[in-house]
Amino acid sequence: MAIERTLVMEFKTEGDKTQRIRVSGAREDLEAAEVNAVMNSIVSKNIFLTSSGDITAKASAYIIAREITEIPLS
Repeated sequence: MAIERTLVMEFKTEGDKTQRIRVSGAREDLEAAEVNAVMNSIVSKNIFLTSSGDITAKASAYIIAREITEIPLS
């Protein structure tokens, strides 16, 4: 059994839309300060293009954890 963690960071854009960035393989011990620092950098450096304009603000962040159980095949 394995647990896969995906960090989801949501931002607001100039067009008042939500833009999500997903990062698979998030560490179990990931801290809020680390996520905030990355999100602040994404907003301030304006490094992503979106169809609804520039990313203007952080909206939310969360981790999705999926439990995966392999089934043995014979």
